[in-house]
Amino acid sequence: MAGRAADLPGAAHLTLADGVVHLDPAAAVFEAMLEGWTRQQRTRFLKWEATIKPRLSLVRRFAVFTGQYPWKWEPAEGSPEEDKDTAEITGLMSRAENWPDGLRWIARRVKPSRRHKKNMTAYE
Repeated sequence: MAGRAADLPGAAHLTLADGVVHLDPAAAVFEAMLEGWTRQQRTRFLKWEATIKPRLSLVRRFAVFTGQYPWKWEPAEGSPEEDKDTAEITGLMSRAENWPDGLRWIARRVKPSRRHKKNMTAYE
């Protein structure tokens, strides 16, 4: 299997058509990534309206907000701990407009515990 990405569930190359040249390859890979992630979540029997759709919406809004695709995202500056990444996402949250002034939404990525690791997908 040299030269070919692994056929892991949710891999972008599984949703992209072979031999097709995209006008915007990065956008095509982004959409394929989200489609693969959607498939992974559906195999876990997650609900579309309650879970999958809001997650996809958040990732799309964050990509628009940052002006970058996920593979270009970096941790926020001034992260309090070396092994944790943080980002303020207040402007991306639809509920934030009704919150009191000064209240912020912070997203933090941490290493998962052993208990949580067994239930994770490749994109979580």
